[in-house]
Amino acid sequence: MMLYPPMAELIEKVGSSYALINLVAKRAREISAEAEEQGIPLTKKAVSAAIDEVYTGKLTVHPDSAVPAEEQRDRQLEQDLEEYVATLDREPEGDETLAGTVPEIVLTDEDLQA
Repeated sequence: MMLYPPMAELIEKVGSSYALINLVAKRAREISAEAEEQGIPLTKKAVSAAIDEVYTGKLTVHPDSAVPAEEQRDRQLEQDLEEYVATLDREPEGDETLAGTVPEIVLTDEDLQA
C-alpha cells in the first residue's frame, strides 16, 4: 500500500518525523475544535486535513518550535546563567542584595539523573 502524500516528502518539509507528528497533531486538534465550535461537520478527518496543509505548504514549522523542548530548556538555562553572572560583576546599590536577582531554576528528577 502506497501512502499519499509520501512520508519522506512530509518529513523533508518540516525537518523531522518528531516535528511532523507534533505539527499535524496540534493542527488536527485545532481543526476539530474549530469545526465543533462552529457546528460544521468535517468532510474528512482532521488529521488528513492537517497533513494536506503540510504537503501544500500552508502549514509550516516555526524555526524555534522545531527545536526539541530539551534543547530549548538548555538554551534558557544558559541564558539565565549568563544574566546571573552579569549581576555578579556589579556592586549592589544601597539595600539591594544579589539574592533578589538569582533566576529561579527548577531541577527535575530527570535532570538529577543525567
